[in-house]
Amino acid sequence: MALLPVTGCSVSFPQVDALRAQFDADNQASLTVPKDAIWLATFENQGQLLAAYQREGFILFANADSNGRVEFDGWLIRKVSGFDSEDSGAIVIASDGNAGPRAIARGITATTMDCGDWLWSPDEGLSGVWQQLCDGFESNMIMLNEEGSIVVIDQVVAPSGERLKLQRYDSINR
Repeated sequence: MALLPVTGCSVSFPQVDALRAQFDADNQASLTVPKDAIWLATFENQGQLLAAYQREGFILFANADSNGRVEFDGWLIRKVSGFDSEDSGAIVIASDGNAGPRAIARGITATTMDCGDWLWSPDEGLSGVWQQLCDGFESNMIMLNEEGSIVVIDQVVAPSGERLKLQRYDSINR
């Protein structure tokens, strides 16, 4: 199965309109990733640059050099790994849907949280913010730019309430 970077991370999920042109690494003489497929991931006081790849049913943000990996299904970050020096294991977020109860596990530590529906707050054009309130935690957030492309994903991903923030690198400081 080929991994294809997703430029702009515009994927075919309900909150975005279309998948942008894909980059086919198998047909290239050298592997390069388009600028708008590079994301800055921040977790546990650590930042990593990750490239976005379309996979079956989710987007994989990955960096082969650092082992950083984030799986995103279009609404929820489902798995996080490669961000800690202690190798305390992958974080897995399990849920039957985009709202309701979900379990967050890391090694032998786990918690559950109950989250409401995603609510849309429009801005200009196609830009705006999807927010989701979760009991006992700060809101989860997905921000879209004026073209309807996701530019920020900020969600609770650890049993202790720690957050992972993904920001499209070409949108930083705009």
